[in-house]
Amino acid sequence: MIKEDLDDNKFADCAVSANASYIVTHDKHYHILEHVDFPKIHIINIHQLKEILEEHRKRKST
Repeated sequence: MIKEDLDDNKFADCAVSANASYIVTHDKHYHILEHVDFPKIHIINIHQLKEILEEHRKRKST
């Protein structure tokens, strides 16, 4: 799926196999996956992951 950097495909394959919700990266090559409908893998950066985790922590504490 990722033609610009073929080595990145092994991580995308791993995410699909693991039924992961996200790939956390700043590597721009992964953004091609945002245009793939199935399986849907969201590409986020470390700052977005921090926001997700903080929101999850807030919901859990209420």
